[in-house]
Amino acid sequence: MQFILAGLLLLLPVEASPSLWPVLSQDARPVGGGVHDAAVIVAIEEYTYLSGIHGARRNARDWYWYFTSIRGIPDGHVYRLLDTSATPAKMRTVLGNAAKAVGTTGTLWFVFIGHGAPSRNDPEDVLLVGVDAHADVLDFYPHTLPRKEVLAILSGTVAKAQVAVLDACFSGRDREEEPLLKDLQFVVPTHLSDTDRTTVLAAGADFTGPLPGERRPSFSYFVLGALLGWGDRDGDKRISASETVAYAASIVNRLINDRRQEPMLMPL
Repeated sequence: MQFILAGLLLLLPVEASPSLWPVLSQDARPVGGGVHDAAVIVAIEEYTYLSGIHGARRNARDWYWYFTSIRGIPDGHVYRLLDTSATPAKMRTVLGNAAKAVGTTGTLWFVFIGHGAPSRNDPEDVLLVGVDAHADVLDFYPHTLPRKEVLAILSGTVAKAQVAVLDACFSGRDREEEPLLKDLQFVVPTHLSDTDRTTVLAAGADFTGPLPGERRPSFSYFVLGALLGWGDRDGDKRISASETVAYAASIVNRLINDRRQEPMLMPL
C-alpha cells in the first residue's frame, strides 16, 4: 500500500546529534485521506509488574496527532489505550470497535508500543504483552495477546487496507535487555506466519530501544517520521510500506550502535 503525502517535510540529517532529533510536528501539513479510517493506539509506559517503557505515551500522543490532525481521521474513530487500560481484553474490544468504524475505502491502523515475547504454543507467532502481565509463567501468558489474533481482526474487516505498527521486542526481553521472565529461556521464532491483507511494520525479533540521548521508543518514532515525509527517498511524494521500513532500518542501524535492531516488513 502507499501513503500519499502533500509534500516533502523535514528530512532527518543522517549525521544528526542524538540531542537534535527532529520534532515530528515541524513543518507538518494536513494531507487528509483519513475520513473513512479508524485507528487503535496502545502504549504502555508503566507496566504494573514489569519494567516500563520510557516515552511510550509521548509516542502515542504523536501518533494521535498524526491520525487526527494530519491524516484527518475523525476523533471518535481513534481509540487509545494507555498504561492501566492496555489489557488484552480491552485491546480486543477497541479493535472490534475500530473494525466496525472503518469504511470500505478506509485504512484500519493498529499501533502497539510495549513489550513483546515469543508465543509459548505457536512457533510462528509472537505475543503483545498487556499491562497486567506478571514476571512469572503462571501470570504472564494469560495477560498477552497473540499477534495472529490481532491480524485476524484487522484482516477480517471491510477496510481497503490494514496497517499494524508493532514497536516491541519479541525476544522476551525488556528495553534494558533483561528477560521478562527471569527463570525461563524464550525461544525466539525464526519465521512468523504471513497475512495477505495486513501490512505489518515490526521493530524486529532481537531488541528495540530508545533514541540515543532521548527517552522515547525509536521504531514507532521513525515510522511516523517516515510517513511524514522523511522516508520519501525517491521524491515521488508517496511513502510505501517497504520505503518506511527501509528508512527506519537505515537510520536505526547507522545511528544506534549499542544494540541489534532490524525492522521488518511482513508479509515479506
